[in-house]
Amino acid sequence: MTYAKIYFTFLLLTFSFLSSGILFSQETLILSGTVIDTDSKITIPGATLRVLNTEKGTYSSSSGKFRLPIPAGATKLKVTSLGYETKIIELTGITDTLYIKLKPSSIKMKSVDVTGKIDANEIIKRAIERKEDNLKKLKTFSGTLYSKLVLELEGSIFGGSTQGGIQIGSTIGETAPEKFKMFVLETFSKTYKDFDKNITHTDIIQRRQTSNIPPQQNLLAIGNFMNFFDDEIDLLNTKIPTPLSNSAFSFYNFELIERNNLDDRFVYLLRVHPVTNTYPAFTGTISIVEGTYNLIDVSLQPSQNTAIPFLDSLKFLQKFEESPQGVWYPSFLEVTANARVDIIKGLLDAKAYATATSIFSETIINEPLPDSIYDSEKPRLITVSKGADSIRTEFWENNSLREITPREIRMYHEVDSLSAISDSLEKEKSSQFFDYLPDLRFNRVCSIGLGAWASLFYKNVSLNLNAYYSFGQKKPFGEVSLNINNIIDSSFIRFDLYGKYFSDIGNISSYPDYPFLVNTITSALFHDDYFDYYKKTGWGAGANVRLGFIRLNGYIELSKQDSLLKTTNNSIFSTSTWRNNPAIVPDNYRIISGGFSFNTSSFLRNTDFNASLKYNAMYGDMDKQKSLFRLMEAELKLVIPTFYTGYTPMNLELICMAGKSCVTTPYQYQFRMATKLSIIGQSAVFYSAPIGLYGGNEYFAGHFNYNLTDLWWRAIGLPRYEGRGIDLILSGSSARYFTPSNSYYKNTGNNYYSEIGFGLSRIPTFISNVGFLSFDARWGIGPLSHDNFGWGIGLSLPF
Repeated sequence: MTYAKIYFTFLLLTFSFLSSGILFSQETLILSGTVIDTDSKITIPGATLRVLNTEKGTYSSSSGKFRLPIPAGATKLKVTSLGYETKIIELTGITDTLYIKLKPSSIKMKSVDVTGKIDANEIIKRAIERKEDNLKKLKTFSGTLYSKLVLELEGSIFGGSTQGGIQIGSTIGETAPEKFKMFVLETFSKTYKDFDKNITHTDIIQRRQTSNIPPQQNLLAIGNFMNFFDDEIDLLNTKIPTPLSNSAFSFYNFELIERNNLDDRFVYLLRVHPVTNTYPAFTGTISIVEGTYNLIDVSLQPSQNTAIPFLDSLKFLQKFEESPQGVWYPSFLEVTANARVDIIKGLLDAKAYATATSIFSETIINEPLPDSIYDSEKPRLITVSKGADSIRTEFWENNSLREITPREIRMYHEVDSLSAISDSLEKEKSSQFFDYLPDLRFNRVCSIGLGAWASLFYKNVSLNLNAYYSFGQKKPFGEVSLNINNIIDSSFIRFDLYGKYFSDIGNISSYPDYPFLVNTITSALFHDDYFDYYKKTGWGAGANVRLGFIRLNGYIELSKQDSLLKTTNNSIFSTSTWRNNPAIVPDNYRIISGGFSFNTSSFLRNTDFNASLKYNAMYGDMDKQKSLFRLMEAELKLVIPTFYTGYTPMNLELICMAGKSCVTTPYQYQFRMATKLSIIGQSAVFYSAPIGLYGGNEYFAGHFNYNLTDLWWRAIGLPRYEGRGIDLILSGSSARYFTPSNSYYKNTGNNYYSEIGFGLSRIPTFISNVGFLSFDARWGIGPLSHDNFGWGIGLSLPF
């Protein structure tokens, strides 16, 4: 894996939640500095700096720093911040660095003076009651958006030191170059929003990025701000109620700490205190203006008991401006985050420090938008103007709205002085046309198999070869395939084709499709071989089509199939006799199959409910036997959320499966009961049933899982790991199989094979915050399974 793949994958996983005239004159004075409190000398974040008689301005960062290009001819700068007196600064003869001191407002009143007039709860109550009306006032919006993301990386993956002082370098034994440890992206864009029609379009008009990011990957436009008017904000499946949610008083206490003047109105500064240790929540301050009770200032971060995967800290600083029509709109957002990924704690880890900033200027509120943003022929939310990459460093030095650190200057210097490097990652990607992996397999029919996977690819076409030698069968096997992807690729339709020639060992039982490497490990270590096998030689071709939220597939195959004998009873730790490999009817087979599937997550947004349906059918014939066969199989899966937990809700998962085929269906195409593999389990399988015992040409099966999550753990105050406890899951399965006389499988007769049990998930390994363990135990119930017991373990993710 190349550095580029590692770093861009890490960047996307960690910060995917941040993203959901026009330019300044180059004849400018670059004013930078810090805004501080006159009395306490502490820095003031979110202070507003406006050049009088222009629409130019900016905000101080969370550290109080600012950077503002001053247009030629400007004479005065206005600096404001809630709770401080407004300051007007004469720009004539000023230097390029300022320390702006703001004096606390003399008319500011402490909470002890105002509690008799209005209390904090009443302010929040009025803000909640009026938030819908306030939001409806903002109908259309357009403006110039400045966005900047700075991402710094360190840790053993990138060649830094871990907490234990061990330096690993990289996965291929190299130390990551300095240019891969910092990423900076900046853009100026025009943004248009129609809130009634839920349409947003952003056109990037200028952009730059450090040389380690190809320009075409810089689509930074953080214009969809976190909406603290919503009932909750979802961050990597952590659902945090906002201070203005309808249930705010169930999660927060509010303290009125200051009352300030804004023109002829009061602005109330309230401290937000979580009242729960069980559910996620915010802590910090918010400001609400009297009259409309609009939210106009936010300084919040997740509470100490809120767990967001991989994030050690996260802070939001958001400001709102009032238009001449009296409509408040978000104008500034700064998000700072520290992330940590411990693949193996103290040995293989990664850390990231990020700051994302967005500043709106030249805003127009509730005026008609250009017709072009309503053009259905342009479905993309973000487009890039042709000249977006035309302006180099000098422009950005004169117009950037955020301070540029010495390290950023060094990184940006590479863009101009080493222009060839700016395209290096894309060139590296385009030059990679060959890839390979070793192939090691073991089972009771192949015995040991050694070979390799190799791929040649160019654009959307790949040629793949898998070849291995079976020491048990004493002959080579393999497959060569040609894939053509994205023949048609649009927002509604995608069309892929593939074809293959094979002389290979086929697996009997397609569900669950345990990876061959997993089956190799369990066969070698635990003497458990999940599959049965047969030999097939021939060719096949198929197509995959996506039509909106529906996926279609079709496949044809002509092959000669024959039985294979078991070649070994030995695994690493056992010489017990393995079950025989069943014989099939040797013949020339012609197969046509197809199916469809859909998932409601493709079109149902902002809901935890999910439903999916799969249907597959097959028609085949056997040349020598002069026999036809056909089958069909369907699966319906429902995920029903029941109770709020602050994270993934308590979900009831119901899975119904059924299949039916002709009595002439050959053994290798009949249905087989899905079971766990050794100690490895997963959803919709039986844990207590033997491998490969039950099956037939017709079946019905049902499974349920009710995830009670870790709410019970948090509620009773047990110790947490990475902010979370252990999930508790109730589960059960039941199935009935009908078997023809020519089947190798055993049927269940008039009874159902049933089992019930429980599981634990999110079990910490204490060496990683990426992978967690899960454990399931099932007891058989009913006449077929009452003496059976099974258990399994697996891996789960933190979200």
